[in-house]
Amino acid sequence: MSGLFLIIGRIVSVFCLFCLVSVPSAGGQAPPPPLYQVTLPAPDREARSALARQGIAIDAIGPDTITTIVKADQAFAFYRQGLTPLAIVPLDFPPADSAYHNYAEMVAAVGQVAAAHPDITRVYTVGFSLEGRAILAMKISDDPDADDPTEPAVLFFSLTHAREHLTVEMALEIIRLFTAGYGTDPALTNLVNTRELWVMPNVNPDGSEYDIEAGYYRWWRKNRRPNEDGSYGVDLNRNYSYNWGCCGGSSGWPFSEVYRGPAAFSEPETQVVRDFVLAHPDITAAITFHTYSELILYPFGYTYEDVPADMTDEDHRTFVALAGRMAQTNGYTPQQASDLYITSGDAVDWLYGERGIFAFTFEMYPRSNPPGFYPPASVIERETQRNHAAVTYLAAVADNPRKVIGEGGDVISPTVSIELSAETIFVGETITATATVSDDIGVTLVAWQGDGRLFALQTGPPFTVTWTLEASGPHVLQVSAFDAGGNQSVSALVTVTARDRPRLTFFPLILVDTAVPPAARR
Repeated sequence: MSGLFLIIGRIVSVFCLFCLVSVPSAGGQAPPPPLYQVTLPAPDREARSALARQGIAIDAIGPDTITTIVKADQAFAFYRQGLTPLAIVPLDFPPADSAYHNYAEMVAAVGQVAAAHPDITRVYTVGFSLEGRAILAMKISDDPDADDPTEPAVLFFSLTHAREHLTVEMALEIIRLFTAGYGTDPALTNLVNTRELWVMPNVNPDGSEYDIEAGYYRWWRKNRRPNEDGSYGVDLNRNYSYNWGCCGGSSGWPFSEVYRGPAAFSEPETQVVRDFVLAHPDITAAITFHTYSELILYPFGYTYEDVPADMTDEDHRTFVALAGRMAQTNGYTPQQASDLYITSGDAVDWLYGERGIFAFTFEMYPRSNPPGFYPPASVIERETQRNHAAVTYLAAVADNPRKVIGEGGDVISPTVSIELSAETIFVGETITATATVSDDIGVTLVAWQGDGRLFALQTGPPFTVTWTLEASGPHVLQVSAFDAGGNQSVSALVTVTARDRPRLTFFPLILVDTAVPPAARR
């Protein structure tokens, strides 16, 4: 009986807290509807999956617990469901943060990059949201107008869930990385030349705008579908067709944060992603960015089995190897998606299960709340650049991701060496250097560096440069060679010495008149 009184007491105290925080302000304008972070016990993945089956959106996982962000009435309902929260904490709404890009600013930023790099970018409207906002995709490639089936394509897409604004910044950083690096970074230049890179910065623009349009964060997750019961929104990451509605991995209740929608692909936003992927069968790898928890998740989410009937052992080993290597670069934790809890109808399960794409979910910074979904703008640069190596690694192996476990693909690096026309010259003179390169398939780029500075990029033979040395002393020359498999080799350093020209010494001339006798000369 004492346990019952404890629960009743907690209900009363929580209800009183709701009453206090919901009083209108003195100016007569009601404050934003209060939201609460609720911590529930969940010692293992089965317990987490059981909570997810009840329609609870699991926002973060701690030791033996999960946390979820809910409105006041939803927090109160946990007790009616027989659940006893360990903590209920009211959340403050952070002020608007101008460093983050809203929808209009994102569109403008993408347009600015396209205008600055017309040789390697194109921007397409690939569809529209429910409320009519354009969903954009930027292509980055050395020939952006051509759809080259011989070049593997990689897809990066962000903001499936409306409140995960850091993912838009991640997409914009990927765009900046490859465009700014083209012609200045040999490895990035080679990837742009040999891949078709696609970036979709915001696939839920209606939800993301609703989350911020009131001047404070609404903690909104879904899109803005008006549901028949008066609620709004479908969880887009439960709306894909692969095992849609199965396994207790989503909810059929429209009020739920993980409402899967009335049918698979019922939402225009998921239809856009589906149709885009179907129109680009050369996509071999993908990352969908979410927040938060600092995880790299791979399929499947709908089952606890590591290798179910719809996945080969080779593919499972490939997922594990790829996730592990990417995690080594960014410090995230790699794991199968269902190790968190069962989900169904999500994008990554569909991308692999239906299309055979090696797709991953990156749950970005932070690991926990606070700061949760709304980290301060001061972390944007650090946390997006944190994924540079992972993004470029996946793009590099996209020609055949299974090569990471030895199942085919180009894994042999080129060989490269340098021949010089001379090893010693005078200052101001020019030497000629020739790179001797070979590869089992073919060299796609040669990059020359003199004294640590990139001064020439060549995509075809002859791989020869001239170098004028303007200062005396030793000068170091090195060349790198790349192939279409993303493999790279670097030559040995060679040294060229530039010497100052010898100075001419002049002696005074004494003119002697031979017509004068020697005695007279004295």
